[in-house]
Amino acid sequence: MRNAFFLILVVFTSVSTAFGQSVMVVGGQGSAKQCFDNATNAVLWKIASIQDTSDCTYALDNVSLNLRDRTATFINRGVIYSASEEYDLAISDYERALSMMADVGVAYLNKGNIMFMVREFDDAIEQYNLALQHEKNKLHVVYLNRGMAYENSGKADLAYSDYTEALKIIPEWHEATKRMDRLLLRYPNLNRAG
Repeated sequence: MRNAFFLILVVFTSVSTAFGQSVMVVGGQGSAKQCFDNATNAVLWKIASIQDTSDCTYALDNVSLNLRDRTATFINRGVIYSASEEYDLAISDYERALSMMADVGVAYLNKGNIMFMVREFDDAIEQYNLALQHEKNKLHVVYLNRGMAYENSGKADLAYSDYTEALKIIPEWHEATKRMDRLLLRYPNLNRAG
């Protein structure tokens, strides 16, 4: 396709509810674009239906997509599956995307988010570590999410460090400030040096 473009758009709402991370595909029209729109709506409304994946599947099965757009379409379908609470299908799509392009940080972030939601915090931390190696644009989101996984694992010092990193990137970020404040209330003797 001519003039196709690939733009990662990570949208964070909250780990405790469903959050999403969709990837813009094919800068025009068609089923891949509709797949992106469906994934974006799943992020915004925090709900989706399996039927919302039909445009994604059609694009993957019937449209000639370049490697980046094909990768992005798998990620978008994974976002919809995740919002539909079909976590195994979502992970499968993220893994297929990573098998095509191993440097797409948002796929690791998305996998980590699922691991967080199912309370597998060590696995979430591992995915967030990989996301930090590959994600360039939304590091504040990765740090915040990893911080929440550390906090839920009882690793308050590491959570503090990650919340601090998120706030270095976006100093007035309400979500990170709220998490930091809550952490400091729970652990008033936390070493704040450094």
